[in-house]
Amino acid sequence: MSFPLSARNILSCEVYVNETGMHPASVLRQLAESEGARVTHNFLGDISECFVLWEERADFDASKPGDRHYLIDRMNNTIHFGDGINVMAPRAQNGESFTVTARCTGGAAGNLPAGAIDAPQGRLLYVGSIGNPVETWGGSDIESTEKAHLRGANVLSSQNRLISAADFEREILGYSSSVRKVRCIVGQTPDKPEADGAISVAVLTDGYRTHSFAELKDNLKRLILQKCEAGLREDLLVITEPIYVSISISLFLQTSVKSFTIKNKVIEHLENFLDPLSPRNGWDIGVLPDEAQIKFRLGTGDIPGEIRGFTATARWQDGAVVRESTLDGLPKNPFMIGISGSHTVHITEN
Repeated sequence: MSFPLSARNILSCEVYVNETGMHPASVLRQLAESEGARVTHNFLGDISECFVLWEERADFDASKPGDRHYLIDRMNNTIHFGDGINVMAPRAQNGESFTVTARCTGGAAGNLPAGAIDAPQGRLLYVGSIGNPVETWGGSDIESTEKAHLRGANVLSSQNRLISAADFEREILGYSSSVRKVRCIVGQTPDKPEADGAISVAVLTDGYRTHSFAELKDNLKRLILQKCEAGLREDLLVITEPIYVSISISLFLQTSVKSFTIKNKVIEHLENFLDPLSPRNGWDIGVLPDEAQIKFRLGTGDIPGEIRGFTATARWQDGAVVRESTLDGLPKNPFMIGISGSHTVHITEN
């Protein structure tokens, strides 16, 4: 017995089932006195309706014929009851057979840019203004069917045991939709080029520029240690962010277009090209663009004018030290990933 629910991204449900007519009067009176029951009486004082709170379960495998259980399919927004024989099911009534109160989240719709929140839901005394100085993040929609298929394939591939580097990467990618890129590096940590027995996992998230990685890091570490079949010691497992290499471009351009307009266009073009989450490029962890790729991209960016030259500078944090280099002089490091830095455009008008 299944019914669609007019709700999305369901966190939990409160389900009351009308059990009037399903029991003798004596049992109905006992139910009416139980905690959580909702009862209405007629003008004679008799019970006309008795709604009883039922419980959600992940499946009916352990349910018995008298259990008040139901299932919520959050992917398809559907409630499922039993068959009325092996598990209890609601009956048709003159009025409502059951009621569902769903507690939901806005999911990804709650991820808003800075300044998008400017009013509370209700009146707040003594509050002159309200706003979000930084973007909100962390909201995600309920897993889609396509992602569930992918996660299921990963579970079948690894038998839910983490052994290979690919197993680690697939498990962490399936942990949250905010995790965008993962790379597993064996025998090396961000600060030790040679670390025997160590397994490092570099994780790039949606909010890599503005948000703390600490909570996600701890959760991922517990998940990996729980599922790892290799007897991995906790101190040998390193969950880390990539080493962010900020690439700044100084471009020299000769054009007849107004400088303000062309500068904004060029800078936007460079930021999109160097964004590791860009759908067009999406640099992987351990892969950095070189000057030849930047030059080619600038030549295909529909930029009005003639590019006379450019310089590219890379900056990254090495422990407590900030280092700077040309792109050709960067050390080979599998933890590095390029991000957009601060760009300048020098214009000579025709």
